[in-house]
Amino acid sequence: MTDTTKGELCILDYGLMADIPETERKNIVRAIIHVGNRNFSALTDDFIELGFLTEDVDKSIVTPITERVLGPIVTNGSGANYIKKAMKDEVTFS
Repeated sequence: MTDTTKGELCILDYGLMADIPETERKNIVRAIIHVGNRNFSALTDDFIELGFLTEDVDKSIVTPITERVLGPIVTNGSGANYIKKAMKDEVTFS
């Protein structure tokens, strides 16, 4: 905690900080763009490049699962609104 000049407290939490190398930062940005563009095939490649998946993974299995999980979130939004829609059966998984 830090005392500010006006007698208020400021709490800084650095618990989730990490130093991410530039190459990995670019790969993460690329993955985010692929999610936004619904390019799940390229996202599978990003997962491999980031080390989340091995190079010998069967992309024909991973890509459709990724699309099934992330597709509705990208289309319908995420967070509390998505959960509310899902709870009301307004969101369907194909």
